[in-house]
Amino acid sequence: MRASPLSEQHRGEIRLAVERALAQWLGAGPPREPAQVVQGLERVLLFLRQNGSPSRQAAHVTSLALAWGEQVVRAAGWAWMNVAEEGALNPGLVSPGGAHACLPVDVVTVLVMERKGSLVALYRRLVDGPLPPAAGEALVLIDG
Repeated sequence: MRASPLSEQHRGEIRLAVERALAQWLGAGPPREPAQVVQGLERVLLFLRQNGSPSRQAAHVTSLALAWGEQVVRAAGWAWMNVAEEGALNPGLVSPGGAHACLPVDVVTVLVMERKGSLVALYRRLVDGPLPPAAGEALVLIDG
């Protein structure tokens, strides 16, 4: 898996999806600190777990994942990148040093399906560490 820049169009689509998701899930109001937003998104995760399968809620899972990922970007300087095999598109997060990656849509899908795990815990891990050691030039995928 490799990381490459997302197009401006894709970055704009992520920004728009995040704005819509936060308005939908948390409502309007003054800007909140990333950790506060993640706490609110944790409640959304619990709601999704209780209300149907991830396949029927794919749009909600995706919006939750993008909103959560944006909080990691805001808090710890991770960046939205394309994290995929050659020629594919998969928006993911890459750590400031470029050694670690996280795929928010994949992670949130698993959290909903398995009905265990926490957005808050993963957020803290990505923001505060510790992260596993780098593996040369290969990305270390953080998935839970």
